[in-house]
Amino acid sequence: MANPKQEFNCYIEGNKLEFISPREQERFKTYTTSLKNKKAPKTKLKIIVKKFRAGRTSKQPHEGTNQNGYYWGALIQALINSDPFIGHSPADMDYGLRCMFMRVGGSDAFPKTESFADLNMGDFEKKMEEIRIWALRDYNIKIETVGEYYYGSDIKE
Repeated sequence: MANPKQEFNCYIEGNKLEFISPREQERFKTYTTSLKNKKAPKTKLKIIVKKFRAGRTSKQPHEGTNQNGYYWGALIQALINSDPFIGHSPADMDYGLRCMFMRVGGSDAFPKTESFADLNMGDFEKKMEEIRIWALRDYNIKIETVGEYYYGSDIKE
């Protein structure tokens, strides 16, 4: 995760870059000024531009749309607390699931994966369903659905 001091909110209008507020532009100027190399006339910077992605959830622990909470609290925990995954860390389990269900290339030794966090709500639920089916079919591990986890029943949201 990037340092918030290094992240600046802006938008593109036509081909012109605009900050979302004068305060944000001032934060950018202050930060870049702090990086100035005193002994060189120019300071090299590396700027990475990424499209803004709104968070999927408000990150409240018992909110039914908290996909991140469900992933780590229900799905990952159900797996690492069941044979044959006992002893694996949550991070290990996350990596293994990404290698199996989110692989986009790389080699067998060094797979390249995407993150579950980058999925929209619909695609996220489809992946969670794939994982629940795999866990039940291959290891007889039943993982609660989002409705069961948050509401104690399988209520569709």
